[in-house]
Amino acid sequence: MIVNYGDVTAQQKIEFLTQHQALQDIPAIKNKRFVVLEYVEATPGPRNIEAIQRLANAFRS
Repeated sequence: MIVNYGDVTAQQKIEFLTQHQALQDIPAIKNKRFVVLEYVEATPGPRNIEAIQRLANAFRS
């Protein structure tokens, strides 16, 4: 799960993870299985319901 928040974009965070040599064998990174949530989805609020559904779908696939 990548939270799209702050000065570093979600794409930049993914690029960092996929290019970091020490992380290459982690299955989620190796298979590029990332779920990007916006900040409002990751903090308490009504958008958590949508975020939980997206996470559940990602875990099942």
